Amino acid sequence: NFVANWNEVINATSGYELEILDGVTPVGTYNIPKPTTTSYRVTGLDQNKTYTYTVKGKRTNIGPTSNIITVNTPLYNVTTISSTIGDVIGVMSDAKFNDPVGFNIDSTGKLYITDGVNDKIKVYDPTTDNVSTFATGPDYPASIDFATNGDVYVAAVIEGNVKRYNSSGTFLNNVYSISNLEAVALDNSNNVYYSHRDDGTQALNIIYKNGLALNTGGLWRPFLHFAENGKLYGSSCLGHKVFEINTSTGVLTTIAGTGTGGYNSDGIQGTNAQINGPTYLTSDKDNNLYNSKESGNRVRRVNLTTGIISTIAGTGTSGSADGNS
Repeated sequence: NFVANWNEVINATSGYELEILDGVTPVGTYNIPKPTTTSYRVTGLDQNKTYTYTVKGKRTNIGPTSNIITVNTPLYNVTTISSTIGDVIGVMSDAKFNDPVGFNIDSTGKLYITDGVNDKIKVYDPTTDNVSTFATGPDYPASIDFATNGDVYVAAVIEGNVKRYNSSGTFLNNVYSISNLEAVALDNSNNVYYSHRDDGTQALNIIYKNGLALNTGGLWRPFLHFAENGKLYGSSCLGHKVFEINTSTGVLTTIAGTGTGGYNSDGIQGTNAQINGPTYLTSDKDNNLYNSKESGNRVRRVNLTTGIISTIAGTGTSGSADGNS
């Protein structure tokens, strides 16, 4: 659900007609008789889609007319599920974490959470609303990803190991070891990509593929993610950009950011938009790439089909609030 909002139309003596569109396809029409009403909660839509809505003021004996407003309306709602520091498992509403930094969903729909300071990997099962401990011991686990056989790979950044666990949480081995480890990601062929971080010198930041350097110095404090489209993306936190990374050559293509940290606009090409300290990345089945902004207090979305960037959560000011994003 979401709340459609609009400005009052003085001549809308017969109220308003609110139409919801999935692309160009109408999926619902609502007649709102009160001309003083300027918002309406729409329910029953697909939470994985992005809708637009059109509001038309209506006048007696004339029908819908004038003052048409169309708004891109992502259906995102922000809800706090845990906000107290601790180390507690059980029902999600009672669960506690200490610096949860990495999140990923496996093929069964379970959410894996790296609980950094607690040195644990936890898993949330939405079918039972329960959080359990998957594995203990990695020294500050951060990013996490899965092999096609269900093995779990995690970047234990303080100890500098890419660690591998089976689907039951049993530790198998340290796959790669490197100082200043930042992130890990796997492609559909189980190639392992990981990154070395150097905050002081950009040229010393390296992305590796199966132990061999793939790109050197292109990303500054690099985070990695394979999107639903099968392509590798990396965020350059200190370089204020997000890139597509060619997995054969290491060549970078800018997806978002100008290299200057900040915020200038939404609804423009991502390559023309300022972003500020992009960190963890994720994606959806509709070819959207999302990045959280460590310094910018926003979550940004880039449509990889159109290249358009938008904000889906956050105002740019630090704080905490639930509700429509």
